[in-house]
Amino acid sequence: MRQFTILLLFFAIATSNQAQSRIRFESDENIRWADSVLHTLTLEEKVGQLLMPRGNMSGKPHDVEKLKMWVRDYKIGGIVFFAAPPSVQARVTNEVQAISKVPLFIGEDFEWGLAMRLDSTDRFPYAMALGAMEGNEHLIEAMGQEVGRQCQRMGVHINYAPVVDVNNNIDNPVINFRSYGSDKEEVARKGMAYVKGLQSQNVIATAKHFPGHGDTRVDSHKDLPVISHDSARLHEVELYPFKKLIDAGVAGIMTAHLDVPVLAKQEGIAATFSKSIVTDLLRSQLNFKGLTFTDAMDMKGAIKNFGPGEAMVQAFLAGNDILETFEDVPVAVSSLVNAVNEGRISDSLLTERVRKILIAKAWVGLNHYTPVVLEGLVADLNAAQNTLLNRQFAEATVTLAKNENELLPIRDLTAKIAVVSIDGKPGNTFQSLCGKYTRLDYYTFASTDSDTLLLALLDTLSSYDQVIVAAHLKEIRPSAKYSLTTSNIKAISQMSLLPKAVLCLFGNVYAVNKLSDVQNYKAIILAYQQWKYTEETAAQIIFGGLPSKGRLPVTLNESLAEDQGLMLADGNRLSYGHPAQVGFDDQLEKRIDSIVVAGLQNQAYPGAVVQVVRHGKTILHKAYGSKIFNHKFSLSQENKFEAGAKTDAMDYFGNEKQKESGDTTTSAEHSVVSTEDYYDLASVTKIAASSLAIMQLMSEGKLRLDQSFGELVPSLKGSNKADLKMRDLLTHRAGLKAWIPFWHYAVDSLATIKKAVVVKPALLEKMSYTEKKPFFLWKLFGKKNKKVYDYLGSVKKDAALWQSCLEPGTIVWQKDALSEKRNPKHNIEIAEGIWMHERYRTALFKGIADSPVNPGQGYVYSDLHYYYYPEIVQRLTGKSFEKYLHDTYHSIGANSLGFLPLKHVSAAAIAPTEYDSLFRRCLIQGRVHDEGAAIMGGISGHAGLFGTSNDLAKLMQLYLNKGQFGGQRYFDTHVIEECTSYQFPEEGNRRGIAFDKPDLKGGNNAPAAASPMSYGHSGFTGTFVWVDPAHDLFYIFLSNRVYPTRKNNKISQMNIRTSIGDAIYRSLIK
Repeated sequence: MRQFTILLLFFAIATSNQAQSRIRFESDENIRWADSVLHTLTLEEKVGQLLMPRGNMSGKPHDVEKLKMWVRDYKIGGIVFFAAPPSVQARVTNEVQAISKVPLFIGEDFEWGLAMRLDSTDRFPYAMALGAMEGNEHLIEAMGQEVGRQCQRMGVHINYAPVVDVNNNIDNPVINFRSYGSDKEEVARKGMAYVKGLQSQNVIATAKHFPGHGDTRVDSHKDLPVISHDSARLHEVELYPFKKLIDAGVAGIMTAHLDVPVLAKQEGIAATFSKSIVTDLLRSQLNFKGLTFTDAMDMKGAIKNFGPGEAMVQAFLAGNDILETFEDVPVAVSSLVNAVNEGRISDSLLTERVRKILIAKAWVGLNHYTPVVLEGLVADLNAAQNTLLNRQFAEATVTLAKNENELLPIRDLTAKIAVVSIDGKPGNTFQSLCGKYTRLDYYTFASTDSDTLLLALLDTLSSYDQVIVAAHLKEIRPSAKYSLTTSNIKAISQMSLLPKAVLCLFGNVYAVNKLSDVQNYKAIILAYQQWKYTEETAAQIIFGGLPSKGRLPVTLNESLAEDQGLMLADGNRLSYGHPAQVGFDDQLEKRIDSIVVAGLQNQAYPGAVVQVVRHGKTILHKAYGSKIFNHKFSLSQENKFEAGAKTDAMDYFGNEKQKESGDTTTSAEHSVVSTEDYYDLASVTKIAASSLAIMQLMSEGKLRLDQSFGELVPSLKGSNKADLKMRDLLTHRAGLKAWIPFWHYAVDSLATIKKAVVVKPALLEKMSYTEKKPFFLWKLFGKKNKKVYDYLGSVKKDAALWQSCLEPGTIVWQKDALSEKRNPKHNIEIAEGIWMHERYRTALFKGIADSPVNPGQGYVYSDLHYYYYPEIVQRLTGKSFEKYLHDTYHSIGANSLGFLPLKHVSAAAIAPTEYDSLFRRCLIQGRVHDEGAAIMGGISGHAGLFGTSNDLAKLMQLYLNKGQFGGQRYFDTHVIEECTSYQFPEEGNRRGIAFDKPDLKGGNNAPAAASPMSYGHSGFTGTFVWVDPAHDLFYIFLSNRVYPTRKNNKISQMNIRTSIGDAIYRSLIK
């Protein structure tokens, strides 16, 4: 809460460190306007200019008629507003300004941004959190600048901030989290930064609470605190930040309602009423020339010794210019007018003060007053860059206070880890962000839960390898006991004994001193407030996505002292942030949205997920549309502002009914795409599974690129494929056949063709035949020549003709090819309730072995060799292909990556692919789309891998890190460098080892600006990943473009996948 303010309206500050000698807002234009207005004012109107009464009680409706009466009848000079929806306050502001002879000052407390008072606006960190930040004052300046911009948009001219009291009393009930800390230099530096930014927007900043409110245990709203230090101590500590801010050009200072006997030269009087403090010390000794404010008029402790209205007179005589935050306007006006008439206040002094106020009004723009524009107000108050600023603040302030045995960051992502949120909602931000790193189990415990539930939870948690305890303490104020209760204190205490317990405290750090057994926690993270940005940052520190940078700005106890904080490097894992943090402009998301939405509108796919990562930071992860076509599409959206209660503001009265409303409707349809949905990665399997296995085997010395295929696959020895080299196979230059439709092996070809020509007689016209003459006797009876059709020969010569015969109603399966039940022979599940005979897997490999090899054909893309990779891995490692890969996926936390996803997740979480009307006769969802991979049981080297974009991103980051991730090496650097390089560029071959690379002939398989170092792959189902080491970035696009039919090729016709890459490169700031 503000206390008494000195408002120094100064704004083009001299660079010297000398005290202010003149107020720089005194331009000729401002002076002319002020004088022209001053000459028209009556005594009552002059007195009115001194007054800024309370405009409303926080959380309660405005009494607009009363405010109008004050303006109309008492000519008040301004209004101080409290909590309300922004549109409501703006409308009230316009109404009262419209009837005021002299434009009104509008003042408000925005210490941590407009969210301190206004719903639906951006919240910035509390001052104590900013105090934990080393350096980076430019960020605080940017915060001040943005708050100033928002003030201008709201028609607010005075911000009662910053608090520059030195926080040197741990039991202070008022300053507490509102101070930058106990280091006077830090308080001064950070306060100056906020002032500089705020005043750059012609908004008046007020430093408070002069001469220093830090060292008291008394709530000045209830009684009069006494500061008993001597003058030397006060000048050395308490006054120090104010001196610095005055020298730097702060526009205002608020005087405090507390007793400082050594400065006031008398006892029992609040500083705001002391001429020795406000005039002699502040104005004369410190040479402050600005306006002064006091809000002590409704502070019982400060005015208890004065009669009605007398406090106003005494505050004015002490040296305060503007008297604010009171409600009895008639008494205030009459008391001041009488004091002038009685000679207690000279007319010259009153005129001087009013002139200064009017010049200040001109400086903030009230000499050219315009009403607040209501249209688009809430959107304008929520600038996109504030998300960036808040992320930067959180990443610089969250403090790792303890880290026994270097427990953090967590290294073993395969461990059994639980996350417990105490008084946090299930699925809260902290839990969600933790879940991006690995598979976790989540629990919640509420203060209202019983001891029986606590004991049961403790018993469950005891089986875990590690437990992360998050205390979500919503109430920041000591008067609200920091949200601590007997129940949650007990829970936090008893959980400290759990295995490798980590405590994350989201709330006021002083709450630590109210807890017991905190020392038992092996690691402690202090986040200063419950806030989505601190929750995200803490999670990333725990799992190695971000370093820890914060330091305690105050001393909590003997073990947690000021400036304590462990500087922990990041753990080489993904982090999550804002595009500008890694060099993108503010148009990146819009550009990508326009491309993806165009695909949705043209039904290139029903839905998609896009993820963009640079410098190890995910800066866009977004879901679009639905899993199936429903003629609607949606974009995943996130509220950009906070619409919660203002319980962190001391004068909040608990009524939340006036919240700003907006359209936050989201689709509840089951099919809406989520960023956590699984996709069939199709040919991306080649680089996300097969390439991974190859690079690991190469690093283990078990496989060489120039090794022969026959050496790796003994069954091929003696075949035309035995001498083919792995390097040639993986670059598609070995001469293999492009593709074989293996499922056709199960079709009774002759019976199918015969049935097809019955259903579609026109097919007969395309069949070749011979005419058989009848026996000569039959000719006598008119028998004609008979056509003998060569059905099999015809379709063998004409693939399109064969395809025309394959329709749902014409296909005839070979005897015993399929079964509705599993049995020893039918053990390949190709769809739910459809089992294929094992002989067709054998037939598949025979078909590959018998297929021709044509080395002279040059580059021909072929999947055929990939079918053998499960066998190769099993033979070389003794592990199945699936297990060998799973060990790596699991180790990096990519738990969704794998084959046969229905073993682990429900079909609802998996995007469907095609409705297969021929082979499997059902919608394919959760099973591999590729028919050949289906015959392999869903596990092959060319297709079959499923996963989420975020888990695929972990693998791509491992590639960008050249084999390292989370502090562990998975393959050698030189291996991936070789595998991702062009192998045969002299032939125009664009391939690395399985990896696709930019076409050397200028094709469109990659983004146009992709570097020659870049690599990636596309997938038939509509997937794509592209990695560019030259720019340290990659992006992932997942869609199910084959739903409901593979005939939909609009994704390629529109160049959706590479166009997204083009947008990404275009968004890089040069």
